Amino acid sequence: MTGKRFRKALFVFRRDLRLRDNTGLRAALEAAAEVVPAFIFDPRQTGPHAYRSENGPRLAALAEAVWSPADARGYGSFLRRLGALRPGLKAQGVTLAETACRPVIDAQAMPGKKAWRIKMTGNVPGTKVRYGRDGSDPMAHSQAYHRPFELKNGGVVRAALFDGRAAMAPPVELRLRKHLAAFAPVEVSASGSLRPEKGGEALLTDGLDGSLSHKDGAWLGVEGGDLEAVIDLGRVLPVRRVTARFLEHPAAWIFPPAAVGAVVSLDGREWTPAGALALPAADDFTVLRGRDAVLEFAPRPARYVRLQARGTGLCPAGHVGAGSKAWLFVDEIAVE
Repeated sequence: MTGKRFRKALFVFRRDLRLRDNTGLRAALEAAAEVVPAFIFDPRQTGPHAYRSENGPRLAALAEAVWSPADARGYGSFLRRLGALRPGLKAQGVTLAETACRPVIDAQAMPGKKAWRIKMTGNVPGTKVRYGRDGSDPMAHSQAYHRPFELKNGGVVRAALFDGRAAMAPPVELRLRKHLAAFAPVEVSASGSLRPEKGGEALLTDGLDGSLSHKDGAWLGVEGGDLEAVIDLGRVLPVRRVTARFLEHPAAWIFPPAAVGAVVSLDGREWTPAGALALPAADDFTVLRGRDAVLEFAPRPARYVRLQARGTGLCPAGHVGAGSKAWLFVDEIAVE
């Protein structure tokens, strides 16, 4: 009892069972020689309508923490049991976050081999990653992932996490774009600061589309300026379309280019205009999307393709950063 104000105290957990960062529990332990923990289920979480809202998964997690034996309790086993509840929860209109129940596909471009190295990881022990390379959904009999492998022909890879014969969540998808400029060397110049400062030009022809996060390492950014990229196809080929993908995320001060144009050349000295278009930004500053600038023209022979993207320069009026430098983010430049 030395230094303790109370012989015994009751500590009631309400919405969670956190221990390490629970300031209330810490105060009880400092004040009492003995602390009796208790958990009281909230009727709003355990009543007849509990599964009709976001409380469904929460109730399952609470049941796991309160009743499952400690030696049998684990995040992986919980996710597998939660998967069994998925059909019933879906029927009740409950949407479960599927991130933890889906594998991650990582692709690394290998320009020297003109191929991609594919690696897959799953975070649930006791499950298998199964995948297909033809764009179809993986099934229980689909190939199981064991080690990284290489792909040269592009296409669509889909993978899912399987617990026995059942997929725990819808599959994830990776698109590998094989086009005339895939793995081709690129020279980049910009009138603003580049991000990344070095090596970013390879991102423009690696055959991989970036996500909607500008921090995923797949985008080349220009702050407050324009971008020009010259692609060497290696030999003269018939070209009829150039497509460039841009990110639009005004909340991160990222805007699409005001204008996009392409010119082609046989020798890298004399250039012929191929196409141009405007890509107006949305009026909604909360939008988050990828924008494809597609330039189509009559087929013509070319070895070099130069893409020019004119940035907005500054954030527009009405934006929280109005007058400050805006970002231009570009990803894959596909030549067909």
